[in-house]
Amino acid sequence: MAFASTYLQKFKSSQQKYEPILQLISEYNSAIDHVSTLQTELNNLEREKSLAEAELAAAKLTPAISPEQAEFNKQSQTVLERRILQLQEDLLNVHKNKENNASEVLRLTELLKKTDHELQITKSILEKANANILVQEKEILSLKRLVSIKSKSVDDMKDEFEILRMASDRIDEKYNHLTVEHESAIAQIISMRTEQAKNMDKEHEIFKKYKLMEAENKKLVEMMKSGPSKLLPDFESVNLADINMNEIGGVGGVPSKKSADYDMSCDIHALAVQKDIYACAGTDTTVQLYKNGHRSYTNFTDSNGTVNSLEFTSDGAHLIDACNDYACHLWKVGTKRRVTTLTGHQGKVMATRFFNYSDGFKVVSGSHDRTLRVWDLSTSRCTKTLLAGSACSDIGIMSSNVIVSGHFDKSVRLYDSRTGKEIGKEKLDGRVCSIQVAGERNDIYATSNCNRIYKLDSRNLNQVVDIYGDEGMAISSDLSRSVLSPDGTKIAQGSSNRMVYVFDTENGNKVGELKCDDIPVSLAWDESGRIFVGQKGKKLTVFV
Repeated sequence: MAFASTYLQKFKSSQQKYEPILQLISEYNSAIDHVSTLQTELNNLEREKSLAEAELAAAKLTPAISPEQAEFNKQSQTVLERRILQLQEDLLNVHKNKENNASEVLRLTELLKKTDHELQITKSILEKANANILVQEKEILSLKRLVSIKSKSVDDMKDEFEILRMASDRIDEKYNHLTVEHESAIAQIISMRTEQAKNMDKEHEIFKKYKLMEAENKKLVEMMKSGPSKLLPDFESVNLADINMNEIGGVGGVPSKKSADYDMSCDIHALAVQKDIYACAGTDTTVQLYKNGHRSYTNFTDSNGTVNSLEFTSDGAHLIDACNDYACHLWKVGTKRRVTTLTGHQGKVMATRFFNYSDGFKVVSGSHDRTLRVWDLSTSRCTKTLLAGSACSDIGIMSSNVIVSGHFDKSVRLYDSRTGKEIGKEKLDGRVCSIQVAGERNDIYATSNCNRIYKLDSRNLNQVVDIYGDEGMAISSDLSRSVLSPDGTKIAQGSSNRMVYVFDTENGNKVGELKCDDIPVSLAWDESGRIFVGQKGKKLTVFV
């Protein structure tokens, strides 16, 4: 706008320059008109002079005139001559002025041409300025529309902010309410866990009584063999009223009674028990350890994925996991610290098993990358890779030299850990979910998703020794693992109908059923005869 006003002022100033030029031109035109008038008068006077001279000549030829007439003619001629002289002088002055005006007109004409050229340039610049003004006016209109849109957006955002603020206030109120409820729930959980701990202590006392009774029974049997005379004093020493038979677990070492339920932070996919300590882990990547009932001992948070398997060393000093982060993590239980992480697999690690200490501090792992790897834990290095050709779901250790593995392709394979070669293979009717071994008896128990447990002999893998199952047993997950009792005489398997089935490994008969609140996923069986069941729904249940 300032650019346009500048050229407008220049245009006005150029118009002011033209005014004297135009005035001079007007005067010049007036002078020309005046010259024409004087020329006309001069011509008339010359015509009158000629007529007078003609009359004078004629008068000379005519008879003499009177003196008065002659004097009058003479005076008239004198006046006429004076008038002619005056007109000639005026005409001469007019011509001089005409010449001066002509040169001035030429100068002013050049000035006019120059000024006209400048005016044309100024007009061109002014037209460009007007075009720029139009463009800028369009941009201003566009910016005004944009400002209007932005203003509307700002108003909408203010409304949304107000709505969000109100929602935030409601959320804060709800959060405060939930905080109060949470604190109340925590207090209830603490109270409940305290009660559960007391129940566990009571269970230990009952178990001690049961062991005492079992020892007394053995002693009585020995005394009965030696004769009745030594039997009576010992019967008098045992007070059967002190033992409540209803509080003792099922017959033949098979748990049948629910002892405790614990709410966990996630679904439990892996369980391991060793003496008075047990470990559990699942989808929240944390491995939790408990001692003396359900008293928290420590948490290991080094895993970066779902934990699929856990195992203690035989002395309980170390714990290892198999994790979806393609690694295995080893911890020392006493120091509550991670010792090492075994990396090298290219898929989820589904299972890990320790070799016997007599064979060195070694472990074998099985993965979805279709390999088994043997690791030397003293160096954290893989010493051998076994190519299985199918995703591994679980593994077992038969002896220091024989590894058993179950696979997605429905096969059970045996490997020589020294050579890495496959030494046996058996195809089942479904994908293998779990492998349990009783090495001293050469027995292999392979659980398949066809709802059966196959008993195999490692010495003749191609022949199925026995098949366990029940009409109600349904295995819905490849992570469903079975578990052997510590003495190897029983095997338990979870089912999607919320039951845990227990079978006798000698004759295959079902010897027990454990009713769960949700689908069992992982199992563990400790030396005291308890079965730990990790269930969906974030719950851990103990049966005695």
